[in-house]
Amino acid sequence: MFNAIVQFIEATNPWFYGLILTIYNVTIIPFPSEPIILAAGSIWEHQKPLIWLITVTAMATAGAISYIIGVYLGHYTEARFGRNKHYQKAVQLLHKYGEWAVIISAVLPIPYSLVGWLCGAARTNFVHFMLAAVLSRGIRVSLALLLLWEIM
Repeated sequence: MFNAIVQFIEATNPWFYGLILTIYNVTIIPFPSEPIILAAGSIWEHQKPLIWLITVTAMATAGAISYIIGVYLGHYTEARFGRNKHYQKAVQLLHKYGEWAVIISAVLPIPYSLVGWLCGAARTNFVHFMLAAVLSRGIRVSLALLLLWEIM
């Protein structure tokens, strides 16, 4: 499967890769985006700063889009799940821990777009959400790419 991802990424350019990564991270796909990131990092190893910047920007943009989706579609979520104790608990945790909840969720094996949607639906502070998203995703991407480039 990784070879198929590498072949697909090889047929594109770094900017199109960023677009694909953004779309991938906005959708609720239960698979982490690291295989795509590692494929791009291995293909464009000679452009390390550019790949890092495109990757972090794509991840942060996906977070912002997910947040906005949560703002505009949050009333549907609340109408459907508002009485659900798990939904209510998640909203309480977001308000209680704020950006720390976003940072921690960035390293957990849950679709990150769900966190953005929930933050938007719960109307958490957008600036705090984005700062936490950029910080947490920046660290995650940096660790993945640094590990890859150290091995190569």
